[in-house]
Amino acid sequence: MKTQLVTLLALTVLGGTSFADTSDDKAKHSYDRDSMYESAPTGVDSEATSTATSMPAGDTAMNAPAKSDSEIQAMARRSLQRDTSLSSEARNVNIRVQNGRATLQGQAASPEEKESIRQKVMAVEGINSVNNKVLIKE
Repeated sequence: MKTQLVTLLALTVLGGTSFADTSDDKAKHSYDRDSMYESAPTGVDSEATSTATSMPAGDTAMNAPAKSDSEIQAMARRSLQRDTSLSSEARNVNIRVQNGRATLQGQAASPEEKESIRQKVMAVEGINSVNNKVLIKE
């Protein structure tokens, strides 16, 4: 029933006309656009609205599949290796990713560099959290 009503409403809106009314039809059914919208069950409208507003922008069934942990790990590694502001040790920090959680191990030249590593890894798409076990080189 809901599907039929939604289809009827969509055809009416998209078609720009109601039904081909004959004089007998007008007597039996006095349809017009405004009354059709007013008489629609509220459950249909609220379901459609809640679905439309709860989906993030760009979130469709056609989106690319989620990246694997190994793909995310490789992206994080490339992010560090390309950053020439980091020390050699920092660019080679060990990164493990499991279920979107990154664990970092290795050395950094300073507390600021350790934080920079964490921020760079956290910025990688697919990383949800970072366990930063990087040590400061003495």
